[in-house]
This record gives sequence, C-alpha cells and structure tokens, in this order.
Amino acid sequence: MFRLFLDEPIKTWNPLVGCLHDCYHGRCWARIQARRQKRRCLRCYDFQPHIHRERLGKFPKSGVVFVVSMGDMWGSWVPDEWIRSVLLSLKPCWEKPDLTFFFETKNPARYVDFVDLIPPNSILSTTIESNFDHKVSKAPPPKERYLAMVRPELEEFAKHVSIEPIMKFDLKTLYRWIQEINPKMISIGYDNYYAGLPEPTTEEVRELIDKLKRITVVEVKKDRRGLHQHIK
Repeated sequence: MFRLFLDEPIKTWNPLVGCLHDCYHGRCWARIQARRQKRRCLRCYDFQPHIHRERLGKFPKSGVVFVVSMGDMWGSWVPDEWIRSVLLSLKPCWEKPDLTFFFETKNPARYVDFVDLIPPNSILSTTIESNFDHKVSKAPPPKERYLAMVRPELEEFAKHVSIEPIMKFDLKTLYRWIQEINPKMISIGYDNYYAGLPEPTTEEVRELIDKLKRITVVEVKKDRRGLHQHIK
C-alpha cells in the first residue's frame, strides 16, 4: 500500500471543495491554490464548502487517490449526506488491489461516524503540527485529533500523520502520541508559505525525525530551510 504512496505521484479527486478551518493566518496551501480557480468555479475560488455532484464516481481507478485534497471532507460543517455520497461512490472499488484511497482531515473524530462506509483499502490521515495548541486554526486542537486517531474503531485502517507545517513541540509528548497512533508513514515539513508560525529549530526537528524513524517510515518534505537535503 505505501509503496504506491512513496514511489508514485499521488492522484487527486475533489468532489468536495472548501474549508472553514481558516488555518495559518489564511496561508493554507489549498486556499492559496484555490485562488487560481476563478474561471472554473467561483465557489472553488472563494474556497467556500460545496459539492460537485458531477464528479462523483469519476475518480482514478488505480494508484493512490487523495480524496478531497482541496478542502476538508470531514469538517464539522460538511453535511452527512455529502460525505455519504462520496463514500458510496467509492464502493465499487472496495478492496481493489491496485487502488488506495487517501483521506486527510483536521477533524478525525468524524471518521468514526462513517467507519462502516470507509473503504478498507484506505489510508486515514490527520495533521498534528505539534502537541501544543498554538491557536493558528479553528480546527479541533491537536490533542483532540490524536485522541480520535487512537479510537479502537479505526485500528483496522492504515494510518498516516502529517506534521506539517511543524510548530514548536515537546519531544516526549509528540513522540508518544505518534507511537500510540501507530502510523505506517509520517510526513514532516516546515511552513513554506511564510505564515509567521512558531517554528522549532532545525536541530529539534532532526531529533524528532531520528526518533520517529525507529518506529515508522518518515517522509521529509521539500522545504524552504533545506531540511530535506540533509535528512536521509
């Protein structure tokens, strides 16, 4: 499953678009990307949550497919019916050996509400930028995300954690959270959009990466500090 995630370009499918988490002082990468969409869809351009029903079922049929990369499909504002429509459209491809669905959210507690509709060939991901709540988002605080990801209802799924954009953290606590979540892979990266976030030092990040590599696969994202050039 993660061979595809690491070695092949990830594909995207966006039947839902938009987010109300208002992360990182408006410097969310998806919101920035959405500003290029005005000619295609004004609602996408404004990044207001909406559904494109004409896209349902029209997803790539092989590889790793990031379902709703341009928004948060699991946000508290998303109607149950929208989520159900997306998940039901995936059902014909449940357990397809050459296809993996990747879901990511800052509200992972909602995974539990739809656990019976999530394809078994899925990776469930959440963003945990720090173990501290730096209050740079309207999303549930990091501790709530961690507690949701260790719920027993989700233990049968492969998991991923995004520590991006990484912010000041306590090494002992953050490492314990990751251990308990038990992800197959972690992605780490800095703030590349100059949002003025409280960042750890490069040395602190390297120490975290060294510890995490003992328990899982670590992907170091390309970043403005060049950390990816020095971490092997």
